[in-house]
Amino acid sequence: MDDKIVLIVDDEVDVLNAIKRQFRKEDFKIITAQGGVAALEKLKINRVQVVISDERMPGMGGVTFLQEVKKEYPDTIRIILSGYADTNSIISAINQGEVYRFISKPWSKDDLIDIIRQAFSQYEIILKNKSYMGKIINQNRQLQKEIDSRNTALEISLEIINQIPLPLLVVTADNSVEIFNNEASTFLNENILPGESLENIFGTSTKDKILQGFGFPGGQSSLRVDINNRDLTLLIRSFRSKDPYKGMIIIEDIIDDKLKERN
Repeated sequence: MDDKIVLIVDDEVDVLNAIKRQFRKEDFKIITAQGGVAALEKLKINRVQVVISDERMPGMGGVTFLQEVKKEYPDTIRIILSGYADTNSIISAINQGEVYRFISKPWSKDDLIDIIRQAFSQYEIILKNKSYMGKIINQNRQLQKEIDSRNTALEISLEIINQIPLPLLVVTADNSVEIFNNEASTFLNENILPGESLENIFGTSTKDKILQGFGFPGGQSSLRVDINNRDLTLLIRSFRSKDPYKGMIIIEDIIDDKLKERN
């Protein structure tokens, strides 16, 4: 990943300078902007992974600003600061996926650093998700030029996903798993058959979270779970509504040992 950059947005210069001083020894770079309009200009010239914005700002409020960020830079992790936890616009923004986290004032420096590190981890997961899905989509597009029937396409697709070095499962509209690669079969101790329900494979609680993930804004999300005493991430990608399948799941080990130790 490029240099880790956090953009802090507030209308008060003193607040921005204080935050920048607090984080000057961290392994991520802090840039600041006084207000939403100035922050959008900073985003045009900096590859920012995490944006933290105050909510109460004159002109463009924090929620409105982060809605713009989501439109223009959907992968950027968006966090909002406010002393008004019951603000309807903040709750709505969180529910609609426009805000990753809400931090109430006053906040603890250590807690904020932990949240920033978690946000960078989430950003990396999103990039990996997009990379995996992009490769699969490109491979499937090439296949469509060569196949004459759906059955042939499924057979070739299975050969392709078997080359992916991570467990991968394709979920049907009725929430069962019809296609899975050899890595998934081995990882799940071969306790999986075509047509197996998500509930049988992952349990009721994780199944419900996976289904919520398929409906996540932007069509992609991640879920951290424990399976067979292993700390894992499920990378979840929904397909287009006209596709016969709901989406796919890629199972990935948690690699960030430092993050695990902090948690």
